[in-house]
Amino acid sequence: MFIRALSSILKPFFLFLFVTLFFSHKLFAQNKLQGIYLTANDFINNKITYSPIEARKYKFHLNEFTHNHFIKIIIGDTAYQFFKDSVFAFRDKEGICYRLNKRSNYQIISFNHTIVLYKQTTNGGYKNTETITKYYFSVNAKTPLFSLNKWNLKNEYPNNYEFHELLDMYFKSDDDLNNYDCYYHTYKLNIVLKKSIK
Repeated sequence: MFIRALSSILKPFFLFLFVTLFFSHKLFAQNKLQGIYLTANDFINNKITYSPIEARKYKFHLNEFTHNHFIKIIIGDTAYQFFKDSVFAFRDKEGICYRLNKRSNYQIISFNHTIVLYKQTTNGGYKNTETITKYYFSVNAKTPLFSLNKWNLKNEYPNNYEFHELLDMYFKSDDDLNNYDCYYHTYKLNIVLKKSIK
């Protein structure tokens, strides 16, 4: 009788302990995604640094609202500071990567060796709740960012005449350049560019 009563008391306790450990481990696994890529090569090779260490305090401060020029990372009792201009990109706790360029953040939405696509979402301004999303690209991770439009694409791929023709054929306006192909799970621009360099 005593064993049965003890069992009924301990069951909820062990269940609670299991759930707590499970979600703690899951949370750490998610946070472990965070960190910075110091160089473009680090990003290309997926070499992320200053990531969380299990059982240690971890804080990542981008200091956007204070317009600070530093990124501050706290791991345990140690604080690290980096000039934003010295960091290529960072990855947040959701696993989303952002390229830092002139102290602004650009979300990397597509990466391959022929083109990199980005987007930047901002508020419309004072008393304007509308969000504005702009799209950008770079030829690769090491080259500058440009606004995503057909003119800039043609300028950055000057000798790929087939790509120029396909841009005019598949995209009626610049607004169509960020179209996503759900069947192939990639941006349509990636498909068109790949087709032109076969």
